[in-house]
Amino acid sequence: AILPRDTNLKEAYAGGSAEGCLFVSRLALFFGTYMKSYLSLFYLTDGSIAQEPIVLEALMFLIRISEVEDEDGEIFKTCLEFWVDFTKDLYDSDIAWKHRSAPTLANGGAASGNGAVAGINHPRLAVFDDILHRLRVIMIDRMAKPEEVIIVEDDNGEIVREQTKDTEVLAQYKTMRECIVYLANLNYDNTEARSEE
Repeated sequence: AILPRDTNLKEAYAGGSAEGCLFVSRLALFFGTYMKSYLSLFYLTDGSIAQEPIVLEALMFLIRISEVEDEDGEIFKTCLEFWVDFTKDLYDSDIAWKHRSAPTLANGGAASGNGAVAGINHPRLAVFDDILHRLRVIMIDRMAKPEEVIIVEDDNGEIVREQTKDTEVLAQYKTMRECIVYLANLNYDNTEARSEE
């Protein structure tokens, strides 16, 4: 009732009041913290998800909040913390699932070099496919700049490398890069297709 599902949070934030913007910021903190702490409790041992529609709706809210462009980028940083943990957990679960599936398959899949079975993905990957696709779009579109290196001539006439020190942007770049690496490992083709658009 407070925030209808079809609300475009990016537009609402851009044209919203200070109170509305604060609400979105707190919503990001709530969803990010809650999902980071409790999402694993919804995962069942067979790979399915308890209360799947509710979990997907919460993740979709977090996706829409991640699209918001605030001045200092704090909302995105809050969401990014969750997304890195989420993608890492999915990647680790997928690898473990493939290893568990390997002995039970009788010539049913091609084993990769690390003993995992290629083509046998964790069932949650299919459930989260749309979320992961939209996350790839956000991460690629909002990618922070890597560390800049400038080549200059010093007082002795020698060519030296000078590195810029923007530790906050560099930290965000490293976090986003980690998230994109997990996303690429979860679905390389989707990541490559998005980066070429």
